[in-house]
Amino acid sequence: MVLQQELPGRELPPGAAVVVRAGTTVETARRMLEAQSADPEATAATKSLLASLDRGEGFDPAEWQPQRNALLASPARRGALEARRAAIQQGSGRMQLKDLAGCDLGERLVDFSPDDAILYALAVGTSAAQLDLVYEQDLRVLPVYGCALGLWAVEAAGELGAYDRTRSLHVGQSLTVHEPLRPEPFETHGSIRSVFDKGRLTIVEIGVAATSFEATYTVLLPGIGGWGGEPPPPSEQPAPLVPSWTGTVNIGPDAAALYRLTGDKHPVHIDPAVAAAMGLDGPILHGLATMGIVARVVAAAVGAHPADLSASRVRFSNPVYPGCELRIAVDAGTDAARAQASVEDATVMSGEFTFR
Repeated sequence: MVLQQELPGRELPPGAAVVVRAGTTVETARRMLEAQSADPEATAATKSLLASLDRGEGFDPAEWQPQRNALLASPARRGALEARRAAIQQGSGRMQLKDLAGCDLGERLVDFSPDDAILYALAVGTSAAQLDLVYEQDLRVLPVYGCALGLWAVEAAGELGAYDRTRSLHVGQSLTVHEPLRPEPFETHGSIRSVFDKGRLTIVEIGVAATSFEATYTVLLPGIGGWGGEPPPPSEQPAPLVPSWTGTVNIGPDAAALYRLTGDKHPVHIDPAVAAAMGLDGPILHGLATMGIVARVVAAAVGAHPADLSASRVRFSNPVYPGCELRIAVDAGTDAARAQASVEDATVMSGEFTFR
């Protein structure tokens, strides 16, 4: 059965299949169903719905959602996850890190309000003049907010006991956008994708997948290494950036205190004692705040709307302290605009941003 529905500002073409919720594409539904059908507890109904997509048919969300809910609530699924966590926590410190790779962090229903999206936009420096980002009428949500919504998985990974999350550092982030974020509940799935041993430190990559986006958080564990894990794959050094646009952004002294209200309550961003224990001069700005600020600036530099971001990959290389001046250089001469942010002579973030 095909469900057709008009959405505000958008009319679905004749015969379009709407799955999971109005506005979800067949492609994103297929990704979700394929992941679900791979689970040993996937029901025959779930596999049947996936087969209907493969045949080019549609289906009513009401037929699918009960199967999804039953799978997520499965005692066996929850029991397997808890057993995995218990096994990790009972091992030695070195084995804990080795066992983390591939760990399923489970599902989380995420929800946010228009006010939450507006707070995020303001926290990354959006002007009140950009009305569709700060006014609930015809509101558009900045895509990088999805990274903030997926932080529960980073917290869940730290709760496994293999490392002290309060001493971890967020050093990299990637984001792929499948469809616009909307202020309504949606499901996310978290997992630890890889763990790398660099001798004196460890790198943990944590992934979050949703119908609207996929995000990977790269976390550095300083002083924890040499446990026999695989080293990270070699990475290519990008060519020096030749900017076609440069500008500056003043980071307010309360920037980190404001941004943490979007959901990242890591104490290194507010507690001077925690920051000092990590060898920092004081609380630092969130990496995702820097990413959000730069994404907004890059959009303006290339003539795009910041809500039209489709992909980004960035690396955080030095801390940003509230109260500084952030210098941003952009090379808009490629499909993916390259950007580099620096404070005085130190590069603090570099990466790529692609807009639709």
